[in-house]
Amino acid sequence: MKRILNLLVRLVAGAAVGALAGLAVAQTAAPATAASGAQASDSAVTVSGRGEFKDMKFTVSQTKHLTSQAITVSWTGGAPTTLAGTLFNTDFVQIMQCWGDDDGTVPANPGPSRTQCQYGASPTTDRGNWPGNEYDDTRKIFYSADPGNYGQDDRYGAGGVSGQGEVPFKSVDGTLITSGTQNNALYSRNTTNEVDFARTGAAGTGQEFFEVQTANEAPHLGCGVPVTAGGRTTPRSCWLVIVPQGHLDLDGKPYADTSQVNAGSPVSSTNWKNRVAVKLDFNSVGTNCALGSDERATTGSELAADAMTSWQAALCPTGKVFGYTELGEPDTRSRLAGDGSSGLAFTTRALGTDPGTTAPADSTHRQRQELRRHRSEGGRRGHRLVRRVRARRRHLHHPDPLRRPDLPAPQRVRPGPRRPQHVADG
Repeated sequence: MKRILNLLVRLVAGAAVGALAGLAVAQTAAPATAASGAQASDSAVTVSGRGEFKDMKFTVSQTKHLTSQAITVSWTGGAPTTLAGTLFNTDFVQIMQCWGDDDGTVPANPGPSRTQCQYGASPTTDRGNWPGNEYDDTRKIFYSADPGNYGQDDRYGAGGVSGQGEVPFKSVDGTLITSGTQNNALYSRNTTNEVDFARTGAAGTGQEFFEVQTANEAPHLGCGVPVTAGGRTTPRSCWLVIVPQGHLDLDGKPYADTSQVNAGSPVSSTNWKNRVAVKLDFNSVGTNCALGSDERATTGSELAADAMTSWQAALCPTGKVFGYTELGEPDTRSRLAGDGSSGLAFTTRALGTDPGTTAPADSTHRQRQELRRHRSEGGRRGHRLVRRVRARRRHLHHPDPLRRPDLPAPQRVRPGPRRPQHVADG
């Protein structure tokens, strides 16, 4: 539920950016205008599964010009999800974000190493209502030189008790976590964007919203950080990896026991063979602002957070550095109306609308009030006055300074009775 709410906030933020930009209130100077980013509505990608999942097709709604946002992952051609009691058992989908170059293991579908994927941060306590068995939602595996079950691994866990081990996680800066991966120092249940369990419906289709993370949210992945290769600097790309869990055993036959969970960790060597990877291209994150640059502080509504993150990448090269601090709107309006310490604030309500507060009476505010008054009152009266003056000039033969003197003056025409207007029933 928390993950869904977070995604909804991000989706609402995208829809509200235009409104917030119009409601930004400046105390002294006008706000800077950020360059608009490239549109990526045509960057959807569809990839087919392999082996047991050859009939499945997975579609990612956006793969280019990404920032911290939600995208849609959908699929067709699957088998309906089944449960073992309250636990997910067969035919579900798991999704994660990874960094790194193609590991070369699947030429037909390039993708990253499984050690470079953000996955396995499921709850460590209070798992009573959790639909996983602590293997299909973690990096835990069982070593076997010749794996015979899903969740077994032919590389990691060889030195563990009864072959138990974990697939390590390697960060973009080289940090390697080999144990305790379920709740490690780089990511946890509260910060990961992994989707542990996505259901396939009776029609064989499914859909899931996925929160894409940049280096700002997941520094250990580094997505969007400018990197230089071959004399060219571009934002680091990453991967979206989908691992379908099926209903066939490694021998290709249906699971014999459907009363217990048969799926294992998606990053085990047995499950990883079925992974589907889609490359993600990011906008450059705001890490290229020169140190010591003059920074203008901004504060306000959380709905502006994603916009400020996106705009900053374009503003930094121009020398305009804007900081952003998320504050509750009443506090934001109070600070701005009080001493102007906020400088620039984003709010969805006008100053002075909170109980017990008034709008500032400085010249800038009076000008804004005067402009609003002219727009709301003078505008309507002004249009009516202009129409009356023009009509009076026509009917009273006021000389027209633009009329040619060699032409006769227009004849006065008395207006006749108004013809009735007929309004058709809608």
